[in-house]
Amino acid sequence: MKYWPGEALGMPKFPILNILALLAIALIISGCFWSGPWPRVDVNIEGLGEGELAKFVGRNTYYDADGLQQRTKKFIIERTSAKGISREDAEALGLQCAPAPSKECSYSGEYWVRSDQRYVPRDGPDYGARAVYHVDVRLSYLKPHDAVVQAYKRYVPDE
Repeated sequence: MKYWPGEALGMPKFPILNILALLAIALIISGCFWSGPWPRVDVNIEGLGEGELAKFVGRNTYYDADGLQQRTKKFIIERTSAKGISREDAEALGLQCAPAPSKECSYSGEYWVRSDQRYVPRDGPDYGARAVYHVDVRLSYLKPHDAVVQAYKRYVPDE
């Protein structure tokens, strides 16, 4: 057997494993442990409505209001033609179109998020409250890439 300088007899080639094992034993003996589970976040998307746009917003609830606004605008651009879409296509996206002869369509929906109160600072706006996100979209189905998307967040005390 060959031994390299500084290598003790019987020691594994990966000393990091020994260190991790010793650290784990020390934590167990000291009484420290992970208090798990992961923070729980409740999300209610019932106020988003139906259609592709509502489903998209529902799948992207982890973004802040600015990120949601940008992603929603990008979604509309990806799903529509710059030359325009039909009224039926706009309604299939989940937009509500005004009666003819108007070419305007809109969407309005909201969802709320409640963070696990164990992990929220008591002096923060999230403590004891739900964050309600509201999304508004307005567009002309003749020029859907010029859509105006607004998203904002407000806090509502828990009931």
